Amino acid sequence: MRDFFLATLLFFLLPGALIRCQWGVLLWYWISMMNPHRLAYGFIFSFPFGKWITALSMLSFFWSEKRMIPLNRLTGFWFCWIVWLTISTVFALLPEMAWWQWNKIMKIMLFSALTIMVMQKKYDLHALLWVIVGSIIFYGIKGGLFTLFTLGHYHVYGPPTSFIADNNTLAMALLMTLPLLYYLLNTQAHRIIRQFGFAAMLLSVFAVLGSQSRGGLVTLIGLSAFVLWKIQAKWQSMLLVGISVPLVGLFLPDAWFARMETIIHYEQDLSALGRINAWWFAWRLALDRPLVGGGLEVFKPAFFEQYAPNPVDYHDSHSIYFEVLAAHGFIGLFFYMMTLWSAWRMSVHLQGQAGWIAQLAVAIQCSLVAYMIGGTFLGVAYFDMYYALLSILVILSIHAGSVVPVNTKPPYQALQRFVFKKSVPMGAYKVERTND
Repeated sequence: MRDFFLATLLFFLLPGALIRCQWGVLLWYWISMMNPHRLAYGFIFSFPFGKWITALSMLSFFWSEKRMIPLNRLTGFWFCWIVWLTISTVFALLPEMAWWQWNKIMKIMLFSALTIMVMQKKYDLHALLWVIVGSIIFYGIKGGLFTLFTLGHYHVYGPPTSFIADNNTLAMALLMTLPLLYYLLNTQAHRIIRQFGFAAMLLSVFAVLGSQSRGGLVTLIGLSAFVLWKIQAKWQSMLLVGISVPLVGLFLPDAWFARMETIIHYEQDLSALGRINAWWFAWRLALDRPLVGGGLEVFKPAFFEQYAPNPVDYHDSHSIYFEVLAAHGFIGLFFYMMTLWSAWRMSVHLQGQAGWIAQLAVAIQCSLVAYMIGGTFLGVAYFDMYYALLSILVILSIHAGSVVPVNTKPPYQALQRFVFKKSVPMGAYKVERTND
């Protein structure tokens, strides 16, 4: 029954990608991030929806309204990062596996570029945010309820064979999503929507704790500290945190605390030692191939025997920084870090704008904090949500510098009236000059 329902829904939505490229972008991010077909068990589980959406979206791109990608520091370093990623793939130690992975990454980069070119209107941008947030927060609600019902005795995982399948990656994705959801809720006047959204945020925090991810806990603490530093009501927030922590401590089982204690005593934890071994492997490989690294998919047992301090302790990269270093060398790491730094600088600069641009820039900056901290312990250098944030920042920079023409009848108007009714006046969709 679940397969039939999802198949009907997905095949019904596919033509939308051909009708309008914007709908294709929204559909691709929904499939890419939520992976609804992975919740089924039949033929639909492995159906290549991504390929169909890509093909239909590229066809509709030619007759859709589109604009050029602006050239600035972020897009410049981003382009250099893509070019060097391709060059290092040419010289990869495992060419077939590297090109297979390169193909997946280029789809992410392609839709990132499409997002910038066709999603520049405010209502398109907000629709994209709702799709991204809804896709991830679904697992926050699901995982939070599961954690409450099981009293935290089991791990919370994402959909299988997806970017967020692992409990650690799911925890990081949820924490990246929470600031964006908070921004969207502040744009809503509908009381029920706001209450449901804040409940979803609370359940997502329980899902992060229920994932029993040590990296997730570190990311949660780091993100909370950054948010406390950013907001004005610091003492009130610290008091709320001081009250909440003991209550959560009473709820979580002893096994959860025993697992979290290994963060302090990492030298006694085999998993932590394995990560350090993988980081040394990345460093030694980069020293041997400093320009192009080993290429994509280089974290394999055969190469661990050559470069790792402990050749039999094979692990994944467990770090975006060492993942890029091993795969693309020092030059690739430079372009990757400069892209990340440029995104950070742009988010800071946009906070000087007025209204919704500044608020969204703050939310994205908080999401970047979660990505940078969580990515220290996870190999998610090609996470599609991160590149979606880069695209949104570029679009915000366009809004900050110019006026984007307004469509007087947004294509989401009927859906807006049906779902939110009178929660948002239709005039709120109009894009006004933001630097007045």
